[in-house]
Amino acid sequence: MVSHLLFADDSLLLFKADSKNAREIQDVLQLYCTASRQQINLDKSFIHFAKGCRNSLKVEIKEILNVHNEALSEKYLGMPSDVGNSTNGAFKYLKDRVWKRVQGRRSNH
Repeated sequence: MVSHLLFADDSLLLFKADSKNAREIQDVLQLYCTASRQQINLDKSFIHFAKGCRNSLKVEIKEILNVHNEALSEKYLGMPSDVGNSTNGAFKYLKDRVWKRVQGRRSNH
């Protein structure tokens, strides 16, 4: 299971939405900040919850992490951020772009 992704100066952390995991994430982030002498800009940090997450749990987790921006843009690094169960529609544009290139190269040869 993927637990985190790192892109240049961005990090994406994935965890089961519960207070225990949120506290563990908070502890790890604090340890990172202490060790690296860097700070996380919480004003630029966002949290995204799965569709079935209860509002009371969302509030609790946002308080633990001190991240109050609950938003995620439609795409992150050019890929859809909220795929859901159907990947066909979410990645159709990518399939179409690749197929168009393949067709273009076929016509050249």
